[in-house]
Amino acid sequence: MAGSDIKAVTRTATGAFFGGSARIRGIYIKTNASGSPAFIIKDGATGDTVLDITSTAGQTDSIYIPDEGIRCRVSPVCTTLTAIDSITVFMS
Repeated sequence: MAGSDIKAVTRTATGAFFGGSARIRGIYIKTNASGSPAFIIKDGATGDTVLDITSTAGQTDSIYIPDEGIRCRVSPVCTTLTAIDSITVFMS
């Protein structure tokens, strides 16, 4: 049985990861050496918050989203990106 195609999009500033409905399957972040790393992903620029994560400075993190992932009906949008060098979202 074939699965869904996976897209990977990296951002270094806030904005949309994809211009349509998608399921977030995983995330990879590289944090700054200092500060309080955090990011928020919403379903659309002004929609519901679907993911709100804080991390630790000076590291990389891989976040696996279990089961069917997090569904964004409008579009997965990073609305907050603090003390993070880059964020890569894997989605289908």
